[in-house]
Amino acid sequence: MRAAIAAEAARLNALDDDLETVRATDQVFNALDDAILAIGEPRLRELVPRPETLPARVPALGHCLHHRPDLPHGVRSSR
Repeated sequence: MRAAIAAEAARLNALDDDLETVRATDQVFNALDDAILAIGEPRLRELVPRPETLPARVPALGHCLHHRPDLPHGVRSSR
């Protein structure tokens, strides 16, 4: 999993076009949504720190997982 994340980060870093970066990032988030559904949100909540424990610059993922009562099980695919 770490190798896949590192490879994806390198791929995004190599993109030179802002629009391509946005498209690629969208694909990453869609894949994360699918993984969350496959793993199961309760299991993922165990793995992801609560937003208040994250550094100020990276609260988004934890925030999405812990503060989305409007969505079934807290998360759903954007597809």
